[in-house]
Amino acid sequence: KAVGVSAKVIRADLYNTADVMTTIANAYQLNIKEIEKLQDWFYITVREGKAQGQDLARTLGLVISSASEAGVSLNELGAAIAVLSRTQSVSQSMIGLNQMLNAFIKPTLQAQAAARKWGIEISATALQEKGLTNILTELNQKVGGNVEALEKMFGNIRAGRAILSLTGKQFHNYLNVLNEYDIGAGAGMEAFEKQIDTVQNAYERLQ
Repeated sequence: KAVGVSAKVIRADLYNTADVMTTIANAYQLNIKEIEKLQDWFYITVREGKAQGQDLARTLGLVISSASEAGVSLNELGAAIAVLSRTQSVSQSMIGLNQMLNAFIKPTLQAQAAARKWGIEISATALQEKGLTNILTELNQKVGGNVEALEKMFGNIRAGRAILSLTGKQFHNYLNVLNEYDIGAGAGMEAFEKQIDTVQNAYERLQ
């Protein structure tokens, strides 16, 4: 049922939706009740960003493994995807976010040295212990969108673009979207029921 509802509310096909939900469930070791809540997660991610549901379902696999390995929560992941998709394509958002997370998981010595100059630790351990939101907050407060500094820390142009967006002008948007997941319980089913009512009303008008 969760697959069908999720596919309906984000307007994606069942195959891709089922496939990515299975990938998420395995990566994050979700139980049945947690899997059912994914319909809210999908709906809010699409609603708050500019990603088409079909594209979201098709490309999420590019970043799920890195996100779960790095200890990034699903809500943090969804908020980052939603915000990044407002200014770039979904595939670019996923690739950039994946490269950004990989920069934490396998940082270069040069990147770590550059981060230390700003009192920041770039490592998988730091990300897992502090959480993505706290790391982004730290970068926002200490580095403040300094492009040159962020490029030295994250190197890869796609990773740099993602981190610059999430710690710069889009930082507060990220926090706002993150809050939507906390208050959005039941949003997916509510959207599903509205779609059903709309279809039923349209059918009745044709009678």
